[in-house]
Amino acid sequence: MNDLWNKWRGDLHRKFVKPCKTIQEALKHIPEGVDRGDWEWLVKEHFSSEKFMTRKKVDKLVEQETISRYDKIVEVTQAEPSLSNIELVEKCFGPQRHDHVVCYGGGLKPNAIRTSGSKVELQAKLRESQRENQSLRNRMDEMENEVRMIKEMLQCQQSNTSPPQSSGQTSHLHQMGNQYDHI
Repeated sequence: MNDLWNKWRGDLHRKFVKPCKTIQEALKHIPEGVDRGDWEWLVKEHFSSEKFMTRKKVDKLVEQETISRYDKIVEVTQAEPSLSNIELVEKCFGPQRHDHVVCYGGGLKPNAIRTSGSKVELQAKLRESQRENQSLRNRMDEMENEVRMIKEMLQCQQSNTSPPQSSGQTSHLHQMGNQYDHI
């Protein structure tokens, strides 16, 4: 519940306070569903407080702990560039809890962004199998066309032959023609 409150408060700041040039202008734009007194407190007391304002400077990190964690992330990324984002987070911040992932906000579960090497390998095998399957289908289509052409040629030869053939040869040709009827 606390995460939802913080996220909502942050959204209010981003959408209704940051675009305004002054506090007075922000006070005039009260978000829907927010009481005027609550909005005044939020803008005057919370968003204007020194603690809120010093959480981050433009393109700079403020707290020493944040700086050291950032340095560790950069170091690990350079040492092991093949790590996925979740593996990088786990290496720098420790194993993730089941209910959320550090640095990804509320609501996101570790399994949603975890990519194991075996999953990547399976996806590559699946793509390869799909390519092979398509290649075999194309080859089968070509062979069916060839069989159709051979069958037509045999039928054409049988109808164009004037002298009657011996029964052995005729039955042999019929067997060859009938052999491909099921295709």
